[in-house]
Amino acid sequence: MNNTSLPNPNRLLIATVGGATEPIIASLLHWRPARAVFIVTPQTRDAVIRNILPKVCDAGWPDFDAGRYDLHEIADHQDYSGIVNQLRPLDDRVAAWQHDHSGAEVIADLTGGTKAMSAALTLAAGRWSSRISYVGGNERTKDGVGIVVSGKEQILHAQNPADALGLLALDTSIELLRTHAFAAAHTTLQQALHRVTDPARKAELSAVTNLAEALADWDRFQHEKALNKFRDLAKHTHNLEAALGCSRAQVILVATAKIQTHLQAVLGAGSHQPSRALILDLLANARRRMDEHRWDDATARLYRAIEATAQFHLANAGVSDTARVPLEKIPEPLYSKVFLHAKNGFVKLGLQEAWILLKALSSADAHPFFAAGLDTKEDPNESKSPLVARNLSILAHGFIPVRDAVANRLFTDALSLVPTNEADLPSVPIFNLNH
Repeated sequence: MNNTSLPNPNRLLIATVGGATEPIIASLLHWRPARAVFIVTPQTRDAVIRNILPKVCDAGWPDFDAGRYDLHEIADHQDYSGIVNQLRPLDDRVAAWQHDHSGAEVIADLTGGTKAMSAALTLAAGRWSSRISYVGGNERTKDGVGIVVSGKEQILHAQNPADALGLLALDTSIELLRTHAFAAAHTTLQQALHRVTDPARKAELSAVTNLAEALADWDRFQHEKALNKFRDLAKHTHNLEAALGCSRAQVILVATAKIQTHLQAVLGAGSHQPSRALILDLLANARRRMDEHRWDDATARLYRAIEATAQFHLANAGVSDTARVPLEKIPEPLYSKVFLHAKNGFVKLGLQEAWILLKALSSADAHPFFAAGLDTKEDPNESKSPLVARNLSILAHGFIPVRDAVANRLFTDALSLVPTNEADLPSVPIFNLNH
């Protein structure tokens, strides 16, 4: 222990204080913080000025005075949950210290106080970029099982607690990935990465972070970004296996390889025309929203998938753009219904008109749409179509939330129009993993 060293201007020490003050004195003299925060109880707050300060001064550090520390008082030294809550304001204190000090270093000393106080500080320190410090010793009273003999203290400092708590962040993120909350999983992992310092743990978390980011981009229809990130996953196979287990990582890598093929097909078709791959992508996205019980969001995607399916078939029938259809390509009776809306010889068709035109040009392709009762223009019982519920929904033209039955029927109908089945939709089976 070097009692003559100068204080570290960037170091903050946060320590629990109990009845025995010698460990706190030893910690102060070892770490020489620029500032200290003592976590005290009503019973121990006076010990700081009466005992700790004088002994630190006598040990050769007279500059450590009342201007260098703060007291953070807790109400009940045995109430673990209460202590955890009462330590939360320290998050802002630590964040401010790290913001204001270049190369800031935070030490959490959990030696003093009750076990509940030490456990609470350990938990709180896991949210910071910090190191755990503990004062032990080679000599103890009561035949080696009591307290450390005064003067025989030894500083034992462990790694950043966030390195261990990174596993909790990993578990949390996998639960989020299972429920398709890809962006939330990515944010959770990124926050953990900022605190973790162990290279191996950092590499493991980074690999899963990359997976979460790729899935989040895919979920936002950022297909090119997602493809590039999925391609990089294989480089981190070892770290994915360390984080998720070998068998689970391999399942994910096989699935993401299939998604890469799917995304290549989406991008290969171009962004200005419908494709089967894009329709499958919309359906897969809708399936994920349904898994989250986000029925309105799912229905919006299903509506677009049904519209895109008509556009896909029409493109094969010679109508490349439903937003600009030449009037001469529109037969009766649809012509009479839309020609008044034409501009410069072209007309824009909505979903229903697109399927009606397809029926005239390629009845076989259009048949599933009308067989499913999705038409609302020609069918006098238009209320039977789930698309009516979509039109009345909050995300369309009305104020009525979509019910699960509507979304489920639209999903089944949309699959039949392609045609495809749910098993053929691109997915990553994270929700099937038992972690």
